[in-house]
Amino acid sequence: KKKICNHNLHEVIMGAGSSVDVSEVGEDQLVDFLSRVKGKKVGNLELTDNNINEILGILQGETSVRNEETPSSTTQKNNTSPNLIQQAEEEEYEEDDRDFKTMLDAATPLDINSMDSITKVLKVCTSDDLSRNSKENEEEEATSQVNIGGRVYFVLVTTKIEKLSIIVLKFCKNSVETMSECYANEITDKLGVNIAPIKLIWKHQNNEFWNEFFSLISLSQQSSGNKYLIEDMNKSSCLLLQKFIHGKSFSPQQFINSIEALSNRSSKIENIISENGKMIGRTYIADLFLRNCDRFIDNDLKWRGNLTNLLISTSEGQPLSLIGIDTTLCRRPPRLLMRSDLTSLPHSLTKALHSDHVIAETKLIELIDHSTDGKEWAQQGRLCEGFQDGIRDALKQLVPLLKTLKTRFQSLKLLFDDFFKRTEELGKPHEDDQASSASVTTKKKKKKTS
Repeated sequence: KKKICNHNLHEVIMGAGSSVDVSEVGEDQLVDFLSRVKGKKVGNLELTDNNINEILGILQGETSVRNEETPSSTTQKNNTSPNLIQQAEEEEYEEDDRDFKTMLDAATPLDINSMDSITKVLKVCTSDDLSRNSKENEEEEATSQVNIGGRVYFVLVTTKIEKLSIIVLKFCKNSVETMSECYANEITDKLGVNIAPIKLIWKHQNNEFWNEFFSLISLSQQSSGNKYLIEDMNKSSCLLLQKFIHGKSFSPQQFINSIEALSNRSSKIENIISENGKMIGRTYIADLFLRNCDRFIDNDLKWRGNLTNLLISTSEGQPLSLIGIDTTLCRRPPRLLMRSDLTSLPHSLTKALHSDHVIAETKLIELIDHSTDGKEWAQQGRLCEGFQDGIRDALKQLVPLLKTLKTRFQSLKLLFDDFFKRTEELGKPHEDDQASSASVTTKKKKKKTS
């Protein structure tokens, strides 16, 4: 398929949601196609009759060039290896992804409560698109790696002040999982954990915003991410907005290198190390409470972990900070596994809070690093002290939170018990109905006897 590449005219064609196959689209069909977007403004260009005629002229020129091709060249084209075609398409995608990463690094994270300031969607990429070239350059791997069993989209937009911005959209497998992640995020925030802010958007409650944003996406540059996002918005009842975090997925060596680099530049390095230790401690308690096994590695609880759900960020005025993403809520764990956890959890927590720092450091290293024997962390004593302080802080926050959750649970239980009781009563026949029914039955018996 031949796409029109003539300044903003290409943007108009793509903005209408199609690419034009010159060999198959006739002039009448094209005029009909263009008339549907006539008068729409794309960028600084408004589509008019003159623009349509100009596009027609370009297309007719391209068609005549194709018709002049020799039969041998046409045959040669038709015999092109499918592998070569696929390779060319992959190279095009890789180039687009590199351009997207460059723009992404320059973009400002958009506040999740400022979606109404968006004036245009420039491009949409999925997390798969961004990690396409990660094997070639792992250090530049995209931020916000996500594992939620759904799709994650990075959307480049412009706002009313013409600022290039970025927002993250997430779709889980279903609405219950989407609500669960939002709920888990709120609880984690209550425990003092640094997390990427998220917001739950319902289609039926935010219909105007949903439709407006959908229109902007439809007018954006066509890509695989754009196509999938349109599909997900059509079939889903809700989505999660997440603030984009400039940073890298956590790796032990990357974290140690960042600390060592800061030690030469910052006089407050001890405080920075301690604060990041507190962050790990608070996050660990939140994950224990939610039974979120998709972050830290815990041998006692048989958690394999996923350290990419912890980001190393140096943005927003902070020299170095750890930020949690993709906090999940385990809604229905197996009963046998729960019994095992209730036995293992106190043992795991005791080691983390042990007065012997060697035992506590061993537990900390287990949570965040399975690849070393711990020697690399020997100089990070302040990290372990902060880790234990963070655990204590989160446990203090957890006590009033548990009371609040218990009160809400009891209120909801009373509400639902009353609801089900009334439902059952509605299903039972009324006394008057029973009496009238008995009367009719007696009359029928008498008539039958006579």
